[in-house]
Amino acid sequence: MKIIAIILNVLLIGFTCLVLVTDGFPTDPVYVIFTLWSLVTLILSSVAIYYFGVNEGWLRLRKKNTAADEQNQDHSLSFTGTIMKIIGIIFNLVFIGFLCYAIVDQYPHPREQGFIAYIVLMSVTPILNLVVLFMSKVQN
Repeated sequence: MKIIAIILNVLLIGFTCLVLVTDGFPTDPVYVIFTLWSLVTLILSSVAIYYFGVNEGWLRLRKKNTAADEQNQDHSLSFTGTIMKIIGIIFNLVFIGFLCYAIVDQYPHPREQGFIAYIVLMSVTPILNLVVLFMSKVQN
């Protein structure tokens, strides 16, 4: 599920950049903030999920700890992981709020090709990010 979340984050970043290139950067201040917030949230979520993946060993990048390593283990990773998790959750919740506002504010929606796919991707990605961040273990 973590790999799927990272893939969706990367796809949504690409899709958002494609929309910015084709339709131009938004001029309304609310949508400028929403665009920047969404990009920061997607990057932050990808980094946080990758961080937990490396620490949990699912990317096979984690070295095996010996008994001496476990005794000398630094707890700053646990603290950093907790902070990343909390910030990622807050950013994704605000992102969902912005998304709900944008869907309601832009009614009736344009009949452009790919609009439904963009909205579905934009709705599913932060929800999946929240699920993955809630389920991630902070401890090594």
